[in-house]
Amino acid sequence: MRKLIETIKDKKRLYSIIFESDTPTGKTFDVAVIVAISVSLIVMFIESMPHVVGYYKDALETVEAILTLFFTVEYALRLWCSPSRREYATSFFGVIDLLAILPPYLTIVFPAARYMLILRAFRFIRVFRIFKLLSFINEGLWQKVLERIKPGDYVFIQFGHNDEKHDKPGKAKRFAKPGSSFDDNLTRYVNETRERGGIPVLFNSVERRLFFDARKAESAKRDSLASSKTAKADDETLRDVEYGDEEVNTLYLVPTHCTLDGDYTAVPRIVAKKTGTPFVDATTISHNMEQDHGVVGSRKLHVWLKPGEIASIPKGRRDNTHYSIYGAHVIANLLADAIGDAVPALKPYVRHYDYVVSAEGRGNYMTVEDAVADIPQGKKATILILDGKHKRPSAGKNIRYEVREGAELTK
Repeated sequence: MRKLIETIKDKKRLYSIIFESDTPTGKTFDVAVIVAISVSLIVMFIESMPHVVGYYKDALETVEAILTLFFTVEYALRLWCSPSRREYATSFFGVIDLLAILPPYLTIVFPAARYMLILRAFRFIRVFRIFKLLSFINEGLWQKVLERIKPGDYVFIQFGHNDEKHDKPGKAKRFAKPGSSFDDNLTRYVNETRERGGIPVLFNSVERRLFFDARKAESAKRDSLASSKTAKADDETLRDVEYGDEEVNTLYLVPTHCTLDGDYTAVPRIVAKKTGTPFVDATTISHNMEQDHGVVGSRKLHVWLKPGEIASIPKGRRDNTHYSIYGAHVIANLLADAIGDAVPALKPYVRHYDYVVSAEGRGNYMTVEDAVADIPQGKKATILILDGKHKRPSAGKNIRYEVREGAELTK
């Protein structure tokens, strides 16, 4: 009993048990809730059979009273340990939790309201809270992030691409719905970051490259094909495509994150406003970047490989989701400026370099020689060297080098 009281007093520990499933205690709690919900549904089923309920009336009422007490205590504990009680109480599952326990109490005050006991069916919906966890949470990846956060650390939070994908049998659970689980997860990440002393910064998703608008398709057959492409314009359909003639029917980039399930780009902004978190509009920034480069020019931003360009991909590839080295450099510079504007404390640390060299592939070039070879004759440039051992080329007198710790530049 003493240990139980200590656990209840420790809000962080209690939160990890009740709201998370990546610890043995948390999983045990979830199993207990599922068993209670299952028993409650069985009781409801028996009560729906008049010829049976008469024999077990007293027993059923006792079981229902115990279950109501269990769910009431659970609801009270969720309120107690929630970082924001108001947000939990007004959230989708918070309302469901309340509706699941209200009917028995209402019948005490208003006997005529007994028919409202059917609302206990809402308890079934609560099972989905336990099974809706995203792969990022299920696989314990977020827990690993939390363990590394130290007071004063900035934590950049951006989700959306994978959350849009509906779960498939045998695949990791990824789908999260805007207005519900997607909002809840982002809020959780923000709150838990702050509990560790970190400083969260929210981003929405960068745009995928798509210049095919289903609404402009002319024929019914073409319209059907286009609708399929637009509805499924996710990572799977916009990458790993053989290089060939691109189907284009508009000069304006088509948004791909506003799906039938909701607008994934709006949720981070809403959560940021509700939680007082800095927000970076990566969607608008990347959209403008793609649009400024145009239909043809934007291909350079992504992994477009011509047939035979790389031996391992003989047919070539058109990946409209992931960036090329050039594209990564462009978007990184744009986002760095946006981060400096959203978080003034970080602005003094924003640096821009003409070329970035990394033997590990984190820059524009793998070697200093390649970077220098691409610099126009006589142009002044700054090269940042992130890692690896490099030799300083004899050419390039107007070039300034900045060498990070761990990297080497010798004559």
